[in-house]
Amino acid sequence: MAFLAAAYLFGGRRDDRLVLHLQGGAVALIVALQVVATRHLAAGGLLAPVELAEFAVHAAAWLAAALVFARSARGSGHPVLHGSAALLFLGALLCIAAGPLLFANPLLTNEPVGSWPILNLLAPAFALPAVLLALLAREQERQQASGFAALAWGAALGLALAYVTLDIRHAFHGSHMGLALPGAGETMVVSLTWLILAWLVGLAGRRLANRTMGAAANLLALAALLAIATGASIVFNPLLTDLGIGGWPLLNLLALGYGLPALVAAALAHSNEQAGNARLARIAWAAAGLLAFAWINLEIRHAFHGPYLDRGGIVDAELYAYSVGWLTIGLGLLAGGLVSGRAALRYASLALICAVAAKAFLWDMAGLTGVFRALTFLGLGAVLIGIGFLYQRFVFRRVETGGDGA
Repeated sequence: MAFLAAAYLFGGRRDDRLVLHLQGGAVALIVALQVVATRHLAAGGLLAPVELAEFAVHAAAWLAAALVFARSARGSGHPVLHGSAALLFLGALLCIAAGPLLFANPLLTNEPVGSWPILNLLAPAFALPAVLLALLAREQERQQASGFAALAWGAALGLALAYVTLDIRHAFHGSHMGLALPGAGETMVVSLTWLILAWLVGLAGRRLANRTMGAAANLLALAALLAIATGASIVFNPLLTDLGIGGWPLLNLLALGYGLPALVAAALAHSNEQAGNARLARIAWAAAGLLAFAWINLEIRHAFHGPYLDRGGIVDAELYAYSVGWLTIGLGLLAGGLVSGRAALRYASLALICAVAAKAFLWDMAGLTGVFRALTFLGLGAVLIGIGFLYQRFVFRRVETGGDGA
């Protein structure tokens, strides 16, 4: 208060160095008082270990103060307000990096964060700073401080991702999370959540014309697809491991690891295609197709073998069911290609039908017996005749009139 009073008495001119120093000193002393008071309330002494809750209080207080100073500086342009907002922002980032992300990270310290979902210590340590950083980023955008805003957006998105990931881990491990390896369910939920967040952040970034959000969405989408590829498809692949996926058809771990990610990947591909991000759209479309194909095949396997897919051989009915499933997917892709005019869908349909034909001659002829062998070849023949008719009726006629062909 003495510093502020002295600054007032010496005059309010912004170019007066003494006044600026007094005002800056007042801000520094207020921050120091907040640090000491928080130390006393949280630990009872200056030399006591700093825990997650105290780091969270410091970060939230400094970010809130930075936001207040930044908004006040918008109208006045006062250099002390601008400088204080920037220094408090950087101090909060260092506090978050040193505390919740490193020395007080509950994964490393195994510190209890509370038993309640969402309403636990993770919220003030990660979610609240993420919200304050997003508000500060928007304020800096209004003041045309693009570098400041980009850094704040990046930090906000990173903390939001950390909060969601840790809260999912909290749901599976309880208050003491530790560094235990994640199980199949946790891995699948985290991967799916990342993919959903990548889709939503991308949509928000395009709506706000925010390049930082767009870049973060692209990186998160690639990370999520990589996590799905290594998690559900390799480490926790039910064909390769003794993983029980549940007894219910459709409503089981296969939907969580393959079916739902396929839908979200398709939505991600469509939104990026609309935005002109062709490279990521192609990757997402390919991932969606592979995940959907894997999901259908694994569900067929589940129908014949129950919750453990790595057990038992392949019976005639199962082998025939794969052919029916592949033909169904191929016809669906062909229908989608004809309706939308997408040559890529027709190419994918032809590739899958050719795979069914190769399977029929190379595998089913030797593996199937009796009625299933006859049904396979009759069904394949009927489908090929129908595809020939559709191509003659729709595709080749479109080529003659100047459209694209497949």
